Amino acid sequence: MMKIPEYVPIMKAKQGEFDAIKPIRSEQLEYQIQPTFHPLFEMPNIYKEGVSRLVDINSRCDKIGKLWSGNIALVDGYFWKPSEALLENGEHFLTYTYNKLFALGVKVVPVIGYDRWFDQMSSLYHQTMKNLNYPEAPYFCIRLDGEAMYDIDEPDFFKEQLESIISDLKLAENNCSILLDFGDVSVNRITIEQMLSKSRDFLEVLTEYDFKYISISGASYPSSVAEAIEDHDTDGPVLRKEMVVWQTLRNMFPNVKLKFADHGARHPAPEKQIINQHTNGKIIYTIDKNYYVVRGHPFSRDGGSHGHRKQLAMRLINSIYYEDVSFSWGDNKIFECAHGINNFIGNPTQWVAIDTSHHIRYVLEEIGSFELAYQK
Repeated sequence: MMKIPEYVPIMKAKQGEFDAIKPIRSEQLEYQIQPTFHPLFEMPNIYKEGVSRLVDINSRCDKIGKLWSGNIALVDGYFWKPSEALLENGEHFLTYTYNKLFALGVKVVPVIGYDRWFDQMSSLYHQTMKNLNYPEAPYFCIRLDGEAMYDIDEPDFFKEQLESIISDLKLAENNCSILLDFGDVSVNRITIEQMLSKSRDFLEVLTEYDFKYISISGASYPSSVAEAIEDHDTDGPVLRKEMVVWQTLRNMFPNVKLKFADHGARHPAPEKQIINQHTNGKIIYTIDKNYYVVRGHPFSRDGGSHGHRKQLAMRLINSIYYEDVSFSWGDNKIFECAHGINNFIGNPTQWVAIDTSHHIRYVLEEIGSFELAYQK
């Protein structure tokens, strides 16, 4: 029988994230253990004039297949506009992606977006998802975001909307999970108290159903390091609101299969396809209910050199927060950078991998420790 996941990390289907979970996957294969997390791969829309999106989708699917074949993964494409959703072959990018990944051995969990399902401006998504036919899918997921946050203020209306999705897709409640995704909760966009109040409203309705599990997600890391740490070459914590909210709700709703989800150590929005000459060096290091952010300065100050990453790594190692070289693949790379081993400095993609590798390992232990203490 399939175990429900302890954690649902929402990850961009990009090289940095792939590199982060590769060592975790290798360890699982070596010790013949099943993953305790189900990643949600967010397929990015790398739309450029004259560039084939079909080729891009195929490349990303091949990488996911090589990395995650035989395992469960949720797959979505939140940032694709309806006007760009059809590939060159005329097929919707989501059904093409699902078919490709199933063929590569990935146990795909289709994700149905509440907002997109009821989009009044385009029926393409609704019609595409309504015709899904994947009896081999481990389960399905309904992603509550955007408009759902307002609709829940009228519980009866929200229930009608939710039940129409379940009915139209002919879903069994116990074969369907719910992802309550607050998205960007960084800085002053929403308070913990507001997140808790809204979550309680949702859970009072959702617990009337027999869903496989309910996960709650948010993204506390802001879009710019300047919003996290004001001054160059300084360090400090950024509260992970989503973890505080999940732990609080876990205590408030002890009988609900309530699981943790987040957007990793990244801001959820798609990156601008622009090279910013004022980009800062930084390390986003996950600690108890916080990110410890080690901020550098613009690479342009050093003539474009990324050499000061070595000082950032050493500052982290000398802090009270650094775990150990053996804690994760990412922690090992931080140690290598700090001590100049193999002259490793790293590029932006590699540092996404490093931050994410540590984050996943830490969150899994954080969840495990909380559940252990909670059960005593």
